[in-house]
Amino acid sequence: MHRLTPYLLLAVLTLGTGLGIGLGLAGAPAPAATARMTTRLVLNRTTATAGQPIHGTLVIENTGEPINLTKVGYLEVHGKREILGCMPGVLVALGNRHYRQNPAFAAQCEPAAFIVRHGTTKVPITISTFDSDCLQQPGGSAAPGIKPPPPCRTGPSGTQTIPPLPPGRYSTWVVWSEMVPVPQPKAVMVTIRSG
Repeated sequence: MHRLTPYLLLAVLTLGTGLGIGLGLAGAPAPAATARMTTRLVLNRTTATAGQPIHGTLVIENTGEPINLTKVGYLEVHGKREILGCMPGVLVALGNRHYRQNPAFAAQCEPAAFIVRHGTTKVPITISTFDSDCLQQPGGSAAPGIKPPPPCRTGPSGTQTIPPLPPGRYSTWVVWSEMVPVPQPKAVMVTIRSG
């Protein structure tokens, strides 16, 4: 009996791992996932007029098994099993030594899977060339020693508008709404011209 105990324990652990989906552990990304993925950013152009969007694709190459980037959990409600989880958002931001966009994600949940399949997954992206960090309220300020963002412009109807980015050279970086096991692609240099 003592000789079978390690094998019985191994069988229980294997069964428990295999039932991980039923235990509410499905969709949790594997920590080693980044080792089997590469990413690159493909843009439709690298020069744009300030205020005009840049379109492109985040290309994810996965040499391993498919992975769900949506962190999933389960909840029993009135005897019915409900899936909980929000699909992570992804944005591409611009920055240089003078300015760095601080992208924000909408506070909404899309309860859907974000699957990175074996092979190539293409995620469409749009890069904003607006200075979304402008001060929305008069009298706002930045931390000591930090240059405050410019004030938002006031349009003809009295509404505030967001100014375009200042002309210059910027590099890209990918921002996710939550931690995901996807490596950061190499930055792409973008030139913004005045409009």
